Amino acid sequence: KLEALDPRNLTSTCIATVVGVLGPRLRLRLDGSDNKNDFWRLVDSNEIHPIGHCEKNGGMLQPPLGFRMNASSWPMFLLKTLNGAEMAPSKIFKKEPPTPRSNMFQVGMKLEAVDKKNPQLICAATVGAEKGEMIHVTFDGWRGAFDYWCRYDSRDIFPVGWCAKSGHPLQPPGQKIASGASRFKTRVCGLPPTPGAGDLSPPPMPVTPTPADPVSSTTQKQPVTTTLYVNPGCWCGPYLDPRKVSQLPLQFGPATMSRVLRESVQSLVHCALDEKQIFGILRQGDGKVIITATFEGKTVTVRLPLIEKPEELSSFLEILLEELMCCEQLFSSQILNSPCTKCPNANGSLVKAEMSEAVAGSGASTSSSSTSASGATKRRCSAESSSDSPAPAPATSSPSPSPSPALVLPHSAAKQPRKPVEQEAATSTTPSEGPPKLPADPSEWTIEDVIAHISYTDPALSVHA
Repeated sequence: KLEALDPRNLTSTCIATVVGVLGPRLRLRLDGSDNKNDFWRLVDSNEIHPIGHCEKNGGMLQPPLGFRMNASSWPMFLLKTLNGAEMAPSKIFKKEPPTPRSNMFQVGMKLEAVDKKNPQLICAATVGAEKGEMIHVTFDGWRGAFDYWCRYDSRDIFPVGWCAKSGHPLQPPGQKIASGASRFKTRVCGLPPTPGAGDLSPPPMPVTPTPADPVSSTTQKQPVTTTLYVNPGCWCGPYLDPRKVSQLPLQFGPATMSRVLRESVQSLVHCALDEKQIFGILRQGDGKVIITATFEGKTVTVRLPLIEKPEELSSFLEILLEELMCCEQLFSSQILNSPCTKCPNANGSLVKAEMSEAVAGSGASTSSSSTSASGATKRRCSAESSSDSPAPAPATSSPSPSPSPALVLPHSAAKQPRKPVEQEAATSTTPSEGPPKLPADPSEWTIEDVIAHISYTDPALSVHA
């Protein structure tokens, strides 16, 4: 943990976590934000400091822009975040080097520069133009879509050979003949050691072979296998389609760690209401597993972190399910033989009772069983369409036969919209009231009925109603 300036609001100092290290560059994630806003800083950047620096200088830590919880919960969130966390010691922070006195770049000079559109990459580049204190960085072998202007003292540009000396991978020049080629498909490599550089060039990545045991040498080559079980009855959150989740296989494996990781994460992408949203949540890394997604008429890929142990797989999926706002036991190492107690579906029987009271109170008791089933189906679709998911649920035009238990479960989940933890805590002491008596068909509701429904379903939203 350390303190860092919010790159989207440089007046705010926030708590950040180091989630990646690449040479002398740090990948930082602001606590309370999501992984779609990770950013990179050099270890000697003047925008990062040890914990306590802000307070010593009379400042106050602020929640990041886009804080995912209620602003009033920030002090408690800050306390829980720092309690027992590993703090970056002050001795590992370096002082930023002095700024050059003037712009001495000339057109045609070679350099290495950060790709602003893919900031984890440093690429071979050329000075295309210079004007005053600004230089135009053009990437070798790529069309002008990646080029940009920056100051001559920018921390995103480096001399030739910097990557080789610092141990940071260098992106080689692109191929101009491959029009429209994806930059992520190009092999990442390091520059060869420069003549006379001595020990400054990084040594090759050491390969640590497993000691050859004459007895178990054949078994050591066997990859670690694991099994991941799917519990489709658990709450699948606002990003996943419950109908697609119910069609998932009951387990992934037994298979190798990489295969289980690929199949499980790829299945979440396929179950998404909007693959672009899920794709933006996935953490990138340097492992062997590649996940694909299709949106906006194109197919994109992402490489997941390297996972070699079962506990690493469990930790990765736990964080992913938390960011998807799913039940933590949707994917687990054990089969749930009883209803899950850690998701909104745990109160399924209570929800069913409330629904039956609401239907009885609106006069549904005098209708036929087929009409009741149709009304329940319409209410389920309406609840799904009013969630955060971008894709509207299809409306049912024909009455369905007697409802099956499979239809009641998604309905129960849709009845309870997702609530932040602090909202649940704030409303846990609120006296419970009976459900409002509303018409069975939501299309017949008045404005007052909608307000009453919102106030009952989520008291936290009643202030807006």
